[in-house]
Amino acid sequence: MFKRGEEEEGEEKEGRRYIFWRKRQGLENNLTEQFMGKIRKKVRTAAYLRHNYSYWLENIEDGTILLFYKNQGGSPWINRYVEAENWLREKEEARLNIDNIERPNTKWVFRGYSDVDVKVVLDRQPLLGTGPLPDWLRNFARGRAGPMVALDTYQDNLCLWRCTAVHRGARPDRSTTAARELAKGFFKLRAAPNDSPKTSVDELDRVERHLNQGAAFSDWLGIRVYEPLRVGGEVVWHLRRNPPAKLTNILTIGIYEGHAFAIKDISKPPVQDSLKLATFNGIPKGAPKGRR
Repeated sequence: MFKRGEEEEGEEKEGRRYIFWRKRQGLENNLTEQFMGKIRKKVRTAAYLRHNYSYWLENIEDGTILLFYKNQGGSPWINRYVEAENWLREKEEARLNIDNIERPNTKWVFRGYSDVDVKVVLDRQPLLGTGPLPDWLRNFARGRAGPMVALDTYQDNLCLWRCTAVHRGARPDRSTTAARELAKGFFKLRAAPNDSPKTSVDELDRVERHLNQGAAFSDWLGIRVYEPLRVGGEVVWHLRRNPPAKLTNILTIGIYEGHAFAIKDISKPPVQDSLKLATFNGIPKGAPKGRR
């Protein structure tokens, strides 16, 4: 659905998981309050924000005018309006600082803003169930880390438990039995299931408590969660959940569209797109390393 408001209000666009606003008028002013009015009216869940703007530059020698685009990046996950307001105000103040205007060289001078965009990506607590990874994510992993183990043929909801089984040392291609036993214990079933209910990210505290029963503190498991999103042609990895720093036995997983996959190696922060993944039913093999 696309809605175009009055010219002074710019544009608004809504999708299943995002709301986008573009302002074209009054750009010489700080727009924090205007954007926050829209956010308070429309946003009722945790979210993260993207702030971008474009501006005109003129070449003082030949009069050429060009439009330049500035991506100010994304926020951390935000749970309160005051957090969103503080983050937006910081970005707006940076935009209005003329020293931050990037230009090819000193022959180009700033001639004004074209538009300012704010995109809100809404939090929908994912369920960690089944479904193969999309091609763009599988191709992304293959390009960064070489061949992947891709066995996207399972029709069950055991992907979280397969991640856990592999983290505990099970072979990726022989992890189903161990995954079923883990699900059996967590859901208090009489027999190991061929399938299991999906598990929400909100329930990972319960999963950790169950898995850590009777274990020495040094062996307690913590589950870290990242979510990849494609924004403007780039892959951005957002930290959705981080276990306490005192834990050292960390299972790092990614979530995408109800699908969980283990991250076996993080050589640099995921926001730099340097994750190594190897998936089977979306569950990469090997225990995570680094970022512990």
